[in-house]
Amino acid sequence: MTMRWIVPFKGRNNTGVYNQNFVWNDGHLYVMDNHRAAAWCWAQHVDPATSHALVHIDRHNDTLQSQLGSWLKALPNGTPATIEAYLAATYPMDFGGDGMLFRWDNYLSIYFALYARAVKHAYFATHGEGDKPNHAHVTQLDPVALLAFLTGALNQVRLPVVLNIDLDYFFGPTHDDVAERILDDVYFDQVASAIAALDRAGTFRVITIALTATDDLTAGWAPAEALATRLCNALGRNFTLP
Repeated sequence: MTMRWIVPFKGRNNTGVYNQNFVWNDGHLYVMDNHRAAAWCWAQHVDPATSHALVHIDRHNDTLQSQLGSWLKALPNGTPATIEAYLAATYPMDFGGDGMLFRWDNYLSIYFALYARAVKHAYFATHGEGDKPNHAHVTQLDPVALLAFLTGALNQVRLPVVLNIDLDYFFGPTHDDVAERILDDVYFDQVASAIAALDRAGTFRVITIALTATDDLTAGWAPAEALATRLCNALGRNFTLP
């Protein structure tokens, strides 16, 4: 496997809704600061029109649907082929001008709208923040159920599996505008170990990890980077930012 920068590292800048400060890749593993790039990464390993399953571990649902019709009209050919075209894609806004198409809170609602028939199973471990997923068959998992699922039932899913993780799942309320951990290192390591075992067994066709390195969601770059490195180490990969 060869490590490469899909989007070269631009620095520990504000991520926000649209900024993409990096996308790092090693085989079928991708790490990024902004989750908006995830669906492009999936398309490099899974034909989105063929049957597959998706596991979404995230504080948020990432299924904003406020302008879904306009977003879909801007995608007549589905997911853009290159990362440059994907990140630069726009749509005409109702009040004039063009807006950036893919956001960190809508890439998954767009994916479901385009390919929901092919996503045979959708498993959501979230804190329920954001619009309800626009998919007819979603299995909701709380933290205890998520760990049981990763160590048990997921083995029985006989389809290519997309694993989508945002590290803000392990954080919760903010105090003085800084997020606090609500799921500790013991739990994190149990989840990481279960994911690594499944990956060694060939369960995951592609894995995407988002740092969401903001003070209010992961307490900033340092805590998010530390967790990303820890998870990648469990997966046998050496991820560090310059």
